[in-house]
Amino acid sequence: MEQQDQSGSGKFTFPYLLNGEQTVILKHYFGQTLRVEPNNQQNLDFKGGHGKFATWTVELDGEEDECKVIKLKSTLTGKYLRIWKGGNEANVGGTGGKLTRFRAKKQEKENSYKLESINFKGKYPAVQPKGCAVGTGGKY
Repeated sequence: MEQQDQSGSGKFTFPYLLNGEQTVILKHYFGQTLRVEPNNQQNLDFKGGHGKFATWTVELDGEEDECKVIKLKSTLTGKYLRIWKGGNEANVGGTGGKLTRFRAKKQEKENSYKLESINFKGKYPAVQPKGCAVGTGGKY
């Protein structure tokens, strides 16, 4: 996660350290960012950059299992990233309830986190070679 700099330039140049509400982008394994799909704003898309479809507000929501719990709200739609449908689908249709809560698990790579669903233990939003999915915490 990278947070937006405070100069007003719209650039994301600073690591986000889970230290308060911030506007961030979510870079993934393939080098782009997670975004709201432009043609269906409830769907996730993995071909984002730094624009309005790819910016998220991080909301801190406590701690669990020695990890910060966060929610990610699209700055464009006001809807939240969620895992739902029995833990089998991720989208941007949440309203901020229990399906939108994630454990931010710090990884070895600098400024890297895996987001495990609180409601569906062992399920993670993932970007795999075929696109956005729900994964089990592997390399994607």
